[in-house]
Amino acid sequence: INVARGGIIDEKSLIHGLNSGQCGGAALDVFEQEPPTDLKLLQHPLVICTPHLGASTREAQKRVAIELAQQIIDFKQGHSLFGVVNGSAVTSQFAQGNRAILLLSKRLGQIIGASSISTPTQISLSFNHTVSDHLFEAVEIYFSYGYLHEKGNKRVNFVNALHLFEIKMKRIVDKNQELNNVLVVRISGDSKIKELSGIISGDHLWLDCINQCRFIAHVPLDDENTHVVVRPIKGSFMDYLRDNTSQLNNRISAVFDTTPSTGNIQDERWCALLL
Repeated sequence: INVARGGIIDEKSLIHGLNSGQCGGAALDVFEQEPPTDLKLLQHPLVICTPHLGASTREAQKRVAIELAQQIIDFKQGHSLFGVVNGSAVTSQFAQGNRAILLLSKRLGQIIGASSISTPTQISLSFNHTVSDHLFEAVEIYFSYGYLHEKGNKRVNFVNALHLFEIKMKRIVDKNQELNNVLVVRISGDSKIKELSGIISGDHLWLDCINQCRFIAHVPLDDENTHVVVRPIKGSFMDYLRDNTSQLNNRISAVFDTTPSTGNIQDERWCALLL
């Protein structure tokens, strides 16, 4: 009897077993392909078939409703859950002290998604402290969601984000990393953005540095309704703003400049635009 998922039973082997007498009969509610195109099983005299009706009875629907209500109660009371698809994201998100780093990861993903044209080939997430497997997976999920959502992917959610992102992410623990730089994102590929670092201070999130160019004043990331775009610049900051404000339809609400990593103002540095 298979009322779970098609493919659990090898249908060709089942037909062989029925014809040879090794299997005396079968009952199937699910199939490898639905609706079935090969009718050998459906028409076999030793097989009973139903059209994937497993949960479409009054009794089953009532049981599902009761189980869902009980899960909500269990979650509210802090009990363990079963059947949670995005368990690591949920449990890590609601663990005390984790929410800030998850939101920071999402915001850094959004900045890279908004500011980079090319797709990264690999991303490393560097922490200044040890991070559990569950928390790292949740950080990956939030980063992936932020990146894909900013790229305009309307299908993305916290359950499928990691699957849709399809870019390898590596965990690094660097205890020599500056204390405030909780999360540093390093990017491999054609993107001009090679490194972003974010800061958590109290309940506030900040963008601190791009490609080792440190912002003169930290860029606030608390407001999720504010889009942050980073751009490379050379020379006069005011000239850059004058030339690019019209391109952004005068939507700029704040600007932040950095100091070049070389200290020479004529060398390339970065700015952040809040839209």
